[in-house]
Amino acid sequence: MRCRAWRPQRLDWQAQDAHLGHRPGRCRVCWGRCRNKTPKTRPVCLDCQQLLAGHPDVAVRRWLAAVPGLDPSTVARLMADGDPQTAQAAARLCDLDWE
Repeated sequence: MRCRAWRPQRLDWQAQDAHLGHRPGRCRVCWGRCRNKTPKTRPVCLDCQQLLAGHPDVAVRRWLAAVPGLDPSTVARLMADGDPQTAQAAARLCDLDWE
């Protein structure tokens, strides 16, 4: 199986960058398809998980937190996210009762 996530093409994100708000798949300057091999139980490869978990756009991190089959280290990173919705979605992946 291959990873089919959109991954950042650029890693030098700047707050004033005109491309910062572009969503995955909408801008080919910012995003490209990943084709790394991944186990069938993981729809997103570990490289993409780490890139997306550290992305400055909260919507990208929220999307990732809703994907089942993530690596435990990625889930732990997302559970510690400063955005409450991201952290709650990641906690649901662990079947934790988040209150």
